[in-house]
Formats: sequence, structure tokens, C-alpha cells
Amino acid sequence: MKKTVLISLVFSLVLYTLCACSTNSEKDNETDMTIDKNCIVGSDYDLLQASKPKKGDTIVTFETTKGIVRAVLYADKAPKAVENFVTLAKQGYYNGVKFHRVIPNFMVQSGDPTGTGSGGESMWGGKFETELPEGLYHFRGALAMARQMTMNTNGSQFYIVQNPKLDVSSISATGTVRQAYLDFGGYPSLDKQYTVFGQVFQGLDVVDAIAAKGSSNGTPSETIVINEIKITEYEG
Repeated sequence: MKKTVLISLVFSLVLYTLCACSTNSEKDNETDMTIDKNCIVGSDYDLLQASKPKKGDTIVTFETTKGIVRAVLYADKAPKAVENFVTLAKQGYYNGVKFHRVIPNFMVQSGDPTGTGSGGESMWGGKFETELPEGLYHFRGALAMARQMTMNTNGSQFYIVQNPKLDVSSISATGTVRQAYLDFGGYPSLDKQYTVFGQVFQGLDVVDAIAAKGSSNGTPSETIVINEIKITEYEG
């Protein structure tokens, strides 16, 4: 009898420890705002996207089947894009939505509930204008609005720039922006064409893992899903 009780107590203790570890791990995962190494965020460049998030900044956490990606949003620069994205995210609009267009050394795209690339709508029920603020570029990790072939057709779809390396000849930018593209990668030909409204600072390895399942025509070889998007404030 004593032996049975002892075994039960030991089992209960092990179970409690495992549960406690799991809870702490989940909590740490939710609050970990460590900035990736080799990321433009936190670098010495005099660029907005190089600035570390400040206390109170809006942070988006993508919980995907490949892992977690975090980005800071720039509401002051692209107010409509940020308002639209945050509103849809809080409504659960993106939960369960897959990355339908994935091209290695380019970008990963999601935000279409139909999964076809032709669906989705804005918080206003239609399309809204393309915002092209000064000082935001398509560096690696840039979060931007996808649109139709013409300007001012933003809806719900978005993409994250993944390209890790650029050839010098593909960069028309000069000075600091040019050097930042050389150091961190990106896709400069998209600048002034699409609305950049955020920058990934954690989880670029996850973005790479998603891109690795892509193809030249954009059709992924594996279904990768956004389980949930969380909107929080940076605690500093």
C-alpha cells in the first residue's frame, strides 16, 4: 500500500513539473522579444527599419505551423495599412489562413482566406489606397501589403520579403539605403510600388523555412498555415 502511494506521489510530482515547465515555456515564448542576429533591426544604420522597437510600439506575432515570426508596425508611416491589418487580425480574419504564394529568394505571401490569391477584402469591405511613405524600404523582413496589378487595390493580403542576398547591379538606391540592401538583402525593385508597413525583428529563420517550401511559380510544396496572429504592445 505504501509503495503504491509513493509511486502515485512521484508520478504526480513529475506530471506537475512537466506542466509547470510547459506553462513557463509558453509564457517565455509569448514574451520573448529578442532581436534576430544579422537583422536590419538593431543595426547602426540611420534608418527607421534599423531602429529597435520602443515601449508602446505595436507588435504583431505570427504563430505559424513553421514557428513564430514577430514584426514591429509603423502606424505613423502607413496608418491605413496598419489599421486594416490590426483590425482584421484582432477579428481572427487571418487565423487558419495559409501561405498561398511562396517564392524562394523573394517573398512569402498570405492573407487570403480563400487560399487562391484572388480573395480577401479590407476592413472597409473593399480596396484601399497604396501608401508610399518616405523612409520605408523592402529590406529582408519587410512586411508589406500585396495588391492587384494596379495601385490602390490593397485588401487583406500581405507578404514578408525573404531574399537574403542581392547582386550589386540590382540596386539602384544610393548611400545608406544601398549599403543596407547589400548587408541585409531585400527586394529594392518593389520600393515605391507597394506599401511597407512593418519590419520583422524575430523569426527570419522561420520566414526562410517557409520560403524553402516554395517554388519559382509560387506554389508551395507544403501547406503552411497561420494558426493565429496576436497584436500586442512592445514592453521594452
